[in-house]
Amino acid sequence: MSLSTAQIISKAKAFAEANYDNGLDFFVEGYGDDEWLDYIQTFNGWSEVKAEMKSHAARRAEYAADIVGQ
Repeated sequence: MSLSTAQIISKAKAFAEANYDNGLDFFVEGYGDDEWLDYIQTFNGWSEVKAEMKSHAARRAEYAADIVGQ
């Protein structure tokens, strides 16, 4: 059974909250309903959304480390 858009957004928000200190803070702080809707539209289901959220956070951490020279 596939999840509805609302269910995927709810899971994504909960995942971001649970992983706030692990790089997903920008989703919590910067994403409203419209941003979430736009974000998930490019993926096929919750597993792809979750994987991209993790990847997005890793890229941001790498970028931040480059800025501070680490």
